Amino acid sequence: MLTTRPPLWNHINRKQYLGVIAMAPGTPAAVLDPVVSESLFNELSLGMNPTLTWVGKHGLPVQTSVTAAVSSARFVPALEAFIRCTGDLLPYNFQSVDDLVLYYDPDATEVPRGNTQPLERVATFCKADPHLKGIRISSYTGDLGNESDLQQFLMRSKAMELYLTERDIDPERVMIVQADSNLVDDDRGWIDIRLFGPEAVSHVNFRTAKWNLAKESTRSLDFLLEYLKATDRELVLKVGGHTDDVGRLRYNRGLSKQRAKSVETYLASRGVSGKQVAIKYFGEAKPVVPNKSAENRAINRRVEIDF
Repeated sequence: MLTTRPPLWNHINRKQYLGVIAMAPGTPAAVLDPVVSESLFNELSLGMNPTLTWVGKHGLPVQTSVTAAVSSARFVPALEAFIRCTGDLLPYNFQSVDDLVLYYDPDATEVPRGNTQPLERVATFCKADPHLKGIRISSYTGDLGNESDLQQFLMRSKAMELYLTERDIDPERVMIVQADSNLVDDDRGWIDIRLFGPEAVSHVNFRTAKWNLAKESTRSLDFLLEYLKATDRELVLKVGGHTDDVGRLRYNRGLSKQRAKSVETYLASRGVSGKQVAIKYFGEAKPVVPNKSAENRAINRRVEIDF
């Protein structure tokens, strides 16, 4: 039974009955009804002492009662201090600002305009929490992509770093992690901002004379699908198949078509409409780099996806 009683010096107020709390054996804590909780809080504010009375045998041969009371002394000053403290808290926590993914338009390097609000929260949280090491900027697609894609990521990272320092974030608390680095979470050490540009996942490569997708290629395409979903884009994807210069022209043209079709089939299996995909195939006619080495030929054996 839960009641509130006045302190001994108070002869005006009387004991108030608040309700009954049901507790099963072994229950570690009592859960109060919201209405009872509000009444209990109000009684404490008025200087009353909440009192819990338990009646039962409690392992004794006869029925007995146990009473415990909470003193309301100094409750009001403590409540006022608590209200002041909570009034200074930010309306969001670490989990709501950590691991922020920003989606960029193709070839864009400036901070996406639609992401300024979450970035402002990141900056505010970082300044408010001195225990944080800072903000870590990395590539969402990890080590996918080539040297050109890495340079694009670095330009975006520098623009992001400038954006944060203009909001009074100490440059020493902003770290850029290269795209091929492995991030290790370290318990609130860093707020992670990951940059996602579609360039790094807009092409997939193939082994010699093969058109089936390797595991790494499907990973790239899955990232691309995530990008399309997150940015709510329904663009026509121009899928172009290419080969190196190994083999005859007619064979390579057919091989490039098969490669483009394998990408089209994979995208369709993930829900992309056929109306959103337009395939072309060029054989060996459009190399990215001269076919003068095994490394260059590996780059040219590809399917490119343009928006």
